[in-house]
Amino acid sequence: MMEEQLKINTEKLPAEELRTPESSLLPDARNSMFEGNTKEHLYQSVNQFELADFVPENIQHQYDTARNLFIYGYHVYRFYVVADKQLYSTLELAIRECVGEDQLWLYLKQKRKELKAQKEKRGNPSLGLRLYIGYLIEHKLIQNEDFPQWHHSRARNAEHQYRHEICKKMDEEGLSSHNLDYDEIDLDAYHFDWDLTKVLSETIPALRNGLVHGSSSLYPGVISHFEQTSIIINKMYERTKRVTA
Repeated sequence: MMEEQLKINTEKLPAEELRTPESSLLPDARNSMFEGNTKEHLYQSVNQFELADFVPENIQHQYDTARNLFIYGYHVYRFYVVADKQLYSTLELAIRECVGEDQLWLYLKQKRKELKAQKEKRGNPSLGLRLYIGYLIEHKLIQNEDFPQWHHSRARNAEHQYRHEICKKMDEEGLSSHNLDYDEIDLDAYHFDWDLTKVLSETIPALRNGLVHGSSSLYPGVISHFEQTSIIINKMYERTKRVTA
């Protein structure tokens, strides 16, 4: 009976249609498909990814516009994608203002010379987000170690290699069992060469371009993008501040 009542109530909720003053604050019916998609949960999810106090106020305002759009996705499901678009526009603006457009143009010219010297006929860089993130990487304004995602992947990789070593030891010594002690793992002893910043330099511009040039994509899972973007902006301003101090 409860499931039938929930279905009836959900069907009465707005989705794609233009909202009326009466329906403007109702939840979008599609949020009921995902457990925990309440306003409180959405707020708590995005509130943890803040910009540091030393990030300029105008960047803070643009970033919080993206966070507000994410929260209001509770009412209008398509706002999640709009939040993503706003987020990447904020990132591009932040890099331009933090690094400086003159410096980015010099970097562009340098990259064009390198490509010409290599006689490459395609892949000519343009002054866009891909180039911007490339600049941050080359000048060590962002690093793999800045991202929890990289540390988690490194730990999983070390655990996998550790289990492989134990299995090999069991085969060599004819053991039928062996206790696993993950406290024995020394992360530095295990090779891990995944370059997350390079992955971000390819995926973020692709996502951003898809949104800016028109997209029918519809997805709610953008919270990881807030984590990545807040880290990039915070670390960039922090390290630039150190250099110019």
